Amino acid sequence: VRVVGCAFFLLLATVYVTGQLLWADSEMAAVVVGMLLMFFGIFICFIFAVFGQAVRASGRRLRRMPMFQATVAACRSDWARAFVLLPLLPVIPILLALSAANQQVRRCRGLVDPTQRKSGLQGLLTSRVHGLVIHLSRWNWIRVLHRVYVICLLY
Repeated sequence: VRVVGCAFFLLLATVYVTGQLLWADSEMAAVVVGMLLMFFGIFICFIFAVFGQAVRASGRRLRRMPMFQATVAACRSDWARAFVLLPLLPVIPILLALSAANQQVRRCRGLVDPTQRKSGLQGLLTSRVHGLVIHLSRWNWIRVLHRVYVICLLY
């Protein structure tokens, strides 16, 4: 952490020096600015590499934590689904119509592979929206809609 902090401080100092050199009209200033830009690019790549590994490691640890697993279970409950579904209900027909229109345009332009042309709902909607419809079809809709009614009554 200290190394990254020192490198960040050094980067800020080099930004100041670069700003001063940009006003100078010489080839030496252009070389120094190019070198500083190269160092900045290497620094950014280093930060992504180091913190990318840290984010992946903390994500693995987070998935094993009981509190995170309880939060995921709560988000998958019928009450959470009802709270998310309620404000999205007016948007769902628009989403389905746009997906069907998008798929029809793709068909007319010849962008849909012949292997993907299937009958039914999959041929009508884009693959992303079709996957979402398949996922939503696995919900217990009677329980979810019952909770939507309860939320509406309490509102």
